[in-house]
Amino acid sequence: KYSDLYDFAPVAYFNLDHGGTIRAVNLTGTGFLGVERSLLIGRRLDLFISDEPRPMFHDFLDKVFASESKETCEVVFLNERHSPRFVQVGAVISESREECRAVIIDITEREVAKETLRRAKEEWERTFASVPGMIAIIDNHHRILQVNEAMARRLGLKREECAGLHCYEAVHGTSVPPDFC
Repeated sequence: KYSDLYDFAPVAYFNLDHGGTIRAVNLTGTGFLGVERSLLIGRRLDLFISDEPRPMFHDFLDKVFASESKETCEVVFLNERHSPRFVQVGAVISESREECRAVIIDITEREVAKETLRRAKEEWERTFASVPGMIAIIDNHHRILQVNEAMARRLGLKREECAGLHCYEAVHGTSVPPDFC
């Protein structure tokens, strides 16, 4: 019963020594790495981590072995069969202090969604800023949230100076009369 729970969990489990050598791994972990369990035991986990976050992973292991609390980090696994896999690693030191127990969760979908959102936002900004017509986005209190370059030029302000202004102030250059709203 517990073997099934360990091996077929929806997350990867690893037992690692201080150097990051794999002492135990569940079947989900072998799937993440694309290597049979018997070939993983005794290998260092950092060999499957992309170059850039590898030093951060070593710092992470140092923190785990120096701490009594759970530590976390995010890294990218690389293997020959799959595209990069973004993961979050959480680990705690064992009672013997000779190894740590790590759980690894696949966050690839989340990271891809964040990157897609970032690109869409950049594209929106480029498009919004370059529209030749004047555009202003205002809130329900008539405060300017954002203007494009054409509108900022028309108002004689920089785009960032317009944010937060009341529409009346932006157009007339004076404060809002008390009876205006």
